[in-house]
Amino acid sequence: MARARSVISFAGDVLGVSLYPRQKEALRGVASHELSLLCLGRRSGKTLVACIWAVYDAVVRDLSEHVRPGETRYVVVVATARDQARRAFQVIRSFFDLPLLSPLVARDTNEELHLTTGVVIKCLPCSARSTRGLAISTVIFDELAHFIDTENGYQAGEQVYRALAPSVAQFGDAGRIVCLSTPRGQRGIFWRLWNVEK
Repeated sequence: MARARSVISFAGDVLGVSLYPRQKEALRGVASHELSLLCLGRRSGKTLVACIWAVYDAVVRDLSEHVRPGETRYVVVVATARDQARRAFQVIRSFFDLPLLSPLVARDTNEELHLTTGVVIKCLPCSARSTRGLAISTVIFDELAHFIDTENGYQAGEQVYRALAPSVAQFGDAGRIVCLSTPRGQRGIFWRLWNVEK
């Protein structure tokens, strides 16, 4: 797989996905920024965009200079709930059924895809505890504005973000934090980031 391939050409040529102009714009933004905030409406293809980037990061980007010998690199998708995490994983897994990508699968579980490249793609529901200590080149927060739980309410999103965002630091400017969501009022971590970064 050519290392110089752009995420847009990868989506079309390898994954067979025809992207809408705004989806291309979103992916170009992720490719060129360490932090991306994507405020998108329902049925706009948020999860598809996130999954395309996750696969691209795991397959095309050579970030070996940022990991120690034998260290596993992770691409992590964090969703609001287990069902949503499973849907994202199913989309990602379906891409690896394609002829060009299927040889890269070493093994898979219900939430992890281990690749022969030494990269693991992991999809899980929001939790500040579940991925601490991993070398994460991209962390994707899918529907970040909706990260709410009964114990901490809107603080759940803040805690998950604070726990996982620093995990990309070892990748320097090649690390990616992708926050995407439909809006949910003027509160919570997504709203705060949106206003700070504008």
